[in-house]
Amino acid sequence: MNSANRGERLYQVRLYAEREGFLSPEYGLMRVRMVLGFIESKTTVIDAIVKTEESLDYLAVLCASPASPALFSRVMRDAVPKAIIEEISTRGAEEYLAKEAVRDPAMSQAIPFAGAVKTVNDSRRILLGLLLEYRALLAEYDLAAERAVPSCRGTHGGDCSLPFLFFELDGKICGLPAFQVLEMTRGGYDAKLLRLKKNYGEGILACSEVLCIKEIDVPSCAFTERRKRGYYGVRAPLKDGDFCFTLVVPSLI
Repeated sequence: MNSANRGERLYQVRLYAEREGFLSPEYGLMRVRMVLGFIESKTTVIDAIVKTEESLDYLAVLCASPASPALFSRVMRDAVPKAIIEEISTRGAEEYLAKEAVRDPAMSQAIPFAGAVKTVNDSRRILLGLLLEYRALLAEYDLAAERAVPSCRGTHGGDCSLPFLFFELDGKICGLPAFQVLEMTRGGYDAKLLRLKKNYGEGILACSEVLCIKEIDVPSCAFTERRKRGYYGVRAPLKDGDFCFTLVVPSLI
C-alpha cells in the first residue's frame, strides 16, 4: 500500500453514537459525516463506512497518518472524544479492504456489536442519571437542614459525559439529559413542548425556546443552589470556561 511505502502508520477509528428519540436518522447521518470530515482533515482516509440502525449511528474509518499512536490518539480525541482507535498492520488493512470489495453492496450489513453497545450505553445513562438525582436530593436535604448547598465537584476518571438538551424557561437557561426526552412538539403561542420518558418523571415541560445540545461532564457539575423543587443551579466546566444553567430533574418536580 502507498501509505506503508511512505512510512505512515495505519489506524482504524470507529464511533458508535446513539441518537436521541426526538432526533431524525438524517441528523445522525449528518453528525457522523461531519466527524468523518474532521478525520479527513487530519489524516489520509483510505476507506469509510457510515451506517445507521434504529437509534444507533456508526462510523468506521481506515486511515493513514505519519503520527505515532500516542500523538494520533491525542489528535483524534480532540475531534472524536468517544472514538475507538486502534493501530492495524498492513496485512490487516489489506484483508479489510478485500473483504469490503467482495461484499454485495445491495445487502445491508448490521452494525457490529450493536446490541452490546446499546446495553452498555443504557447502563451508563441510567447510572449518570441516578447520580444527578442523588445530588439533587442532597440539595433538598441540605435546605431542610438549613445548610448551604455544597458546591464541590467530584473527581473521576474516564468518560462520564452526557448530551444535555438546553432550553429557555422563564427567561433562564435550563437543561436536562437529552435521553430523558421522548419527543419535542409545538404548543400554543410558539411554545415548545418536551415530552419526558416515563421512567424519568413522565410529563410535559413547556418552554419558550429550544437552544442546543451540549456534552456535559456529569460528576464535574457543581450544584450551587436550589431554586425550587426539581430545579437546581449548576455550574459545569467546559473548555472555554464554566457554564451555568438550571438543571431540571423531572422525577422531583
